[in-house]
Amino acid sequence: MAGFYSAPTARLSRRYRGRLLHRRSQIEVIALTPDHPPASMTWRGKRRRIKRGDGPERVFGEWWVRSSEMEAVRDYYSIEDEDGNRFWVYRSGDGVDPATGTAKWFLHGIYG
Repeated sequence: MAGFYSAPTARLSRRYRGRLLHRRSQIEVIALTPDHPPASMTWRGKRRRIKRGDGPERVFGEWWVRSSEMEAVRDYYSIEDEDGNRFWVYRSGDGVDPATGTAKWFLHGIYG
């Protein structure tokens, strides 16, 4: 019975620990835009099929200070691949208006 209770605890602690990359890394993504998490991503030549995803969580500048701040939109997602690896990724822009960003995807952090 001890193994039954230790596995969920390990899973939860792994889920919330993470690290930011020193430099963001551009990735290739297949996703329905504008608001769905990626269905797959390719990073460092390895294609990963995404099993689970949360988001988007939109981050943008202080529009009330400067209108140009709206051009710095990022939509963040927490995703998990079929092997249980978890990643923090974002898309530059809102996925609809090209003025808000390039619509390129980046890996920003890794959980675990």
